Amino acid sequence: MARNPSISLTENLQKDIAELVNNGRYQNVSEVMRAGARLLIDQEKQRAAVIKRLETAALEGLNSNIVENFDVDNFLKQKRQEWQTK
Repeated sequence: MARNPSISLTENLQKDIAELVNNGRYQNVSEVMRAGARLLIDQEKQRAAVIKRLETAALEGLNSNIVENFDVDNFLKQKRQEWQTK
């Protein structure tokens, strides 16, 4: 069986957790901590996925051809129109 970790919580966190338990949202402190850990893990996975997409897009941009006479204003106008129709 896994050993339970010892953690230190601020007074404010202790009050907030106690309120969640007292309101019946969670049965005990362990449930609150597990829910928090799951949220943190999900958030970190999402963050990693966003970073991966940004890295991929950056590499795609770096490896793309150079466009001569690129009109930034026209490009942004077209992109805004595309994004608004989605």
